Amino acid sequence: MYAILIFASLVLGMIGIEYLLHRPFLSVRGVLITIDPASAQTNELAITNEVFSFLDAHTSLFFGHRSFVLARMESDDIAQAILADHPEWQSVRVGAYYFSRQLTVTIKPRQRVGLWCDAARSCVWFDASCMAFAPGPQPEGALIPFIVDNQSHTVPIGSAIVDGGACQNVQNVFAFLGAVGVVGATISFDTVSTDITAHASGTPEFLFNLRTDPLFAVDAIRQKLQSTFSTIAYIDVRVPNRIYYK
Repeated sequence: MYAILIFASLVLGMIGIEYLLHRPFLSVRGVLITIDPASAQTNELAITNEVFSFLDAHTSLFFGHRSFVLARMESDDIAQAILADHPEWQSVRVGAYYFSRQLTVTIKPRQRVGLWCDAARSCVWFDASCMAFAPGPQPEGALIPFIVDNQSHTVPIGSAIVDGGACQNVQNVFAFLGAVGVVGATISFDTVSTDITAHASGTPEFLFNLRTDPLFAVDAIRQKLQSTFSTIAYIDVRVPNRIYYK
């Protein structure tokens, strides 16, 4: 008799929980979108629809329509699902507030470091992690740093322009050129050798390699060579702690 009562209580309890989970007062009431930095723009309605599409796809007999409980439990999966469709974003975080039954989606866009272009000058923006995240314009002038891949290596959106270990040295090349006063350089990359060459009007040709951090040479070049740039054909900093020039 006691066993039957216990079993009946469990069944009734489960039915009661399922009934509550399907009630409208446990559904998500809204989605608040936050962009960091605030100056960035995005389609808030589209993001809200992506959140609701995830919840609709995971509606079950246990969780009701757009269940807030499900959203709270699966907040990381919702964030990853949104991020997978937006390579232009560095991170997405989803939060949930019980009393308002509101979700928050906090988005951090990727920051533009420069352009990576193929030989036809079809370019993509890349960020500090060397991720190609959006189509870019054809660069003109010295306002935007850009590198041209002379092997016409196409980089798909959502992939890295170079291997992870070489990424920092891409930015170090830009930093090096700025530190020695080279503006508006034409920068080329060889996929096979991983050499980078840079040349601007009135300056030598600079030779780099992505396996070597070129910043070791900045002080020596500024002190001893910068004043004679117009008489130098090239400066080679591809070997660590060695500067070759002619």
